[in-house]
Amino acid sequence: MAENYCGKSCETCNMKEKLSCSGCKAGPGRMYGGECPVAKCCQERGHNTCATCNQNNWCSKQKNAEGMAQTRFQKLEQERAAREQLEKHVPKLAKYLTILFWLNIAAQIPSLISNDLTKGLSGLYQTGQIISLLLSLAVVAFYLAMGTANSRYLKAALYMGCVTLAEEVLMWLTGGETPAWTLLINIPLIVVGFVGKYNLYTAHSQLLTPVDVALSEQWQKLWKWYIRLFIALIASAVLAFILPILGMLATIVAGIGTIVVSIMELIYLYRMMVAFRTYARELAA
Repeated sequence: MAENYCGKSCETCNMKEKLSCSGCKAGPGRMYGGECPVAKCCQERGHNTCATCNQNNWCSKQKNAEGMAQTRFQKLEQERAAREQLEKHVPKLAKYLTILFWLNIAAQIPSLISNDLTKGLSGLYQTGQIISLLLSLAVVAFYLAMGTANSRYLKAALYMGCVTLAEEVLMWLTGGETPAWTLLINIPLIVVGFVGKYNLYTAHSQLLTPVDVALSEQWQKLWKWYIRLFIALIASAVLAFILPILGMLATIVAGIGTIVVSIMELIYLYRMMVAFRTYARELAA
């Protein structure tokens, strides 16, 4: 019997050949790269086998150990099918991601010519607004096109498009001012934008899973930071009414954090672009 964590006999396992398994602690239970949850649990708790754990009588992982090999095989089959499906879209995804990266870079430019300092120069200010709108709609269009590879891109694009158009209508109605009644519209828009960002980050993460697991996980971590900053901005706005100085400091810190997240988003998008361009070359070779 091969040494293992759960107590199963490797010699009688009918999935050994299908999984090309070299035995538990050398295969699915190895310290790095193993994918067995039973083995991972034993390692984290410091046990050589489940038998020495005082929780094995009610442990759901241990109870499912008999079918774990089949579960792992099904997961590998699902990953293989996902990779085959993804490979159909890789060439166009590599092109779309390249364009999206540069569109996101270009989207930073209009803010330089469309701000409070240029409001007196109506032509320059309006030009910046028009360029910003066109770039935003172009980004939305490319994410819509990527919806064939992952449906969450469709959701993200629809939410982003709604926010962009609504903000443009508000700008036209108010002439760039922010009267109190716009809060009734801006708050729902913030929520819609938040949901859109969630779908976008999730789509990036899911799309990358068969290509670059580490980068996929980084998108998930970035989303968690985005949530924290979102909460921090709300908290700082509330704090500003109670303790103005602390509220102002909190707003500055949260604002800096938001800038950092935006920069990391561009960096990850660049790395994602490189990963898919490399993958496309490998498939074409």
